[in-house]
Amino acid sequence: MKKGETVFEYFARTLTIANKIRFYGETMTDVTVIVKILRSMISKFDYVVCSIKESKDLDIMSIDELQNSLLVHEQCMQGHVVEEQALKITHDSSVGKPGHGGGAFREPDTLEVDNCTKELLIMAHVEKAPDEMA
Repeated sequence: MKKGETVFEYFARTLTIANKIRFYGETMTDVTVIVKILRSMISKFDYVVCSIKESKDLDIMSIDELQNSLLVHEQCMQGHVVEEQALKITHDSSVGKPGHGGGAFREPDTLEVDNCTKELLIMAHVEKAPDEMA
């Protein structure tokens, strides 16, 4: 499975290849296709793949059952939309300089800092629930 590819797209691509292999005379059972699909899923589906392997008998599972199970998990993962925001703050240190209301007393180690503009980047991570996205 390619990164960014949906489960539906991946199954369509995989089943097209499997059908071409069958068309040219090679025997490929549904179990073989299921095992290959589970093996090639991307890492965000690792827990789902482990769960399916542990709880289901792959010999009697159909490709449609596998697809439906993975689609449900994909939809659950898409329900948790992550929105990242960045906020840039710029601060000009003009406190203590003549003409800016500053005093006459200044410590020598702060002189260089006051002549610079400081920038701070703040990152925020917000998760939105599915009902807040509308």
